[in-house]
Amino acid sequence: MKLNIRKNMMKVLTIGLTSAILLTGCGEEPFAKVNGETISKEEYQKYLDFTYANVEARFGEGILDKEMAPGKKGKDLIKDQLKEELPRREAILQYAKKNKIEVKDADLNKEFEKIKKSFKDKEFEEFLKSAKIDEKGFKEILKVDMITDALRKKLMKENKPSEEEIKKYYEENKESFDTVTASHILVESEEEAKEISEAIKGGANFEDFIDKSIDEASKAAKGSVGEFPRHGKMVEEFSEAAFAMEPGQVSDPIKSEFGYHIIRLDGKKTGLDAVKKDIEQSIESEKAMEEMEKIAEDAKIEVLMKEDKKEEKKEDKKEDHKEDNKAAKKDDKTEDKKEDKK
Repeated sequence: MKLNIRKNMMKVLTIGLTSAILLTGCGEEPFAKVNGETISKEEYQKYLDFTYANVEARFGEGILDKEMAPGKKGKDLIKDQLKEELPRREAILQYAKKNKIEVKDADLNKEFEKIKKSFKDKEFEEFLKSAKIDEKGFKEILKVDMITDALRKKLMKENKPSEEEIKKYYEENKESFDTVTASHILVESEEEAKEISEAIKGGANFEDFIDKSIDEASKAAKGSVGEFPRHGKMVEEFSEAAFAMEPGQVSDPIKSEFGYHIIRLDGKKTGLDAVKKDIEQSIESEKAMEEMEKIAEDAKIEVLMKEDKKEEKKEDKKEDHKEDNKAAKKDDKTEDKKEDKK
């Protein structure tokens, strides 16, 4: 469980880092220098607060103080990652600025309203408060995120793959790209499954039998289990049968550890021609990310902020205080027992 939370937290942090507040510090204590430009410690702290709030909003209060790695709490992992990634993102933003990549105010406001509406009631205001920023500050963060994304899309357009690259990529990753879309009815007995399968093949509507399914999740989606690859998402018996079918076909009963499935194939994307567009986008995205990584690696980065020992000392004092209280309570109990004996 700890490992899953840690992975999710790193995902949140990685996504969030594309929207860091990276302004040049003027006369403030420096956090880092990137190609001679300064990121102030104040800006680092602003973004640290924002990330803390983001993580807590997604995973609940207390997540920052949970141990995620030996001797490392959630907030420690965020700090470590932030110190590494923040300067790298600044290098990428400097590159975007040199290449005149900008975001229009109209597009920024549209995206801002879209995000704001995704929150319920006063959740957005509460989030801003916990992140210690106002709407203007949030827009600054969002603008940087949009600039970074615009750069990524530009680099994707400049890295169109050749036909040979596409073919090779497909052969190496075909099991990830080949997919089918299906619906099913799951029942407990083979006899009932046979009756349903024969009825549907005889002309009855698949939808008329969905209420008999014991799979509540797919039942709520009219029997649909969505799109899935050959391996990893569905049980092997189900996947093997589905990939052997053609769209519109209904299966005989398929036995798995969950019961008996009657599968209807709703769609199929297999073979290079069917997934070519997806492969092009994957290659373009990978090449764009490689270029962005190179931009960061080629930058001159100096992290100037020293480790903050004050916070560590405060934590140590808290722990010592807790131990002292425990010891005092223990002594009090011992004295009470002595008094009782007397």
